[in-house]
Amino acid sequence: MAFAPQDEEHYWVSLGIPRGRSVQKPEDMPYETKIGGSPAYLGPINVELPLCCPSCGRALPLVAQVYAPAESFPRALHIFGCIDDKCKHKKGSWRVLRS
Repeated sequence: MAFAPQDEEHYWVSLGIPRGRSVQKPEDMPYETKIGGSPAYLGPINVELPLCCPSCGRALPLVAQVYAPAESFPRALHIFGCIDDKCKHKKGSWRVLRS
């Protein structure tokens, strides 16, 4: 949904609407923005997986994958975070990878 600016107090607003459950495998969807699930990387990454929280040692689950192209360059951000309440504000409990 979007609306055109009428005057100085109105701005464009775009809302994403979910299309429903995908039948594709996560690794087949690197150009998708999504919340949770398995990451779909655009190419090889130079990080040892799985990512782990340095405080509790648990694997960091994917919080969100955001397709964020820069001009004509495809790019995705993968945001991981620890699910332990004791870790959420500690260094290393949140990680962002770019692919």
